[in-house]
Amino acid sequence: MNINDFSQKEQEILSCIDNYIEKARQQSDQPVTIRKTDIEDHVESVAERLNIPYEKNPTSVQTYYTFFLNEQKVQAEIFYRYQSYYTRHSIKKIN
Repeated sequence: MNINDFSQKEQEILSCIDNYIEKARQQSDQPVTIRKTDIEDHVESVAERLNIPYEKNPTSVQTYYTFFLNEQKVQAEIFYRYQSYYTRHSIKKIN
């Protein structure tokens, strides 16, 4: 998936997780622990601010967000350790 294939607004939602993590890491000299609720609140607030419709499907160890972008669906999958702390994420187009 090439992020440059999307509009500016769509690129912002697709990069909001990376930007949130980078900002958290820059604010601390220690390894950063990112809470599930914090990152999910951030993703949802960005989607709402940009008026991008999404569906959320949480489980105990991961959360799936499906964003509806100009007739395309993009899924962000966020994984958690101990049901509460961010570990990694992936973003892909889905049909």
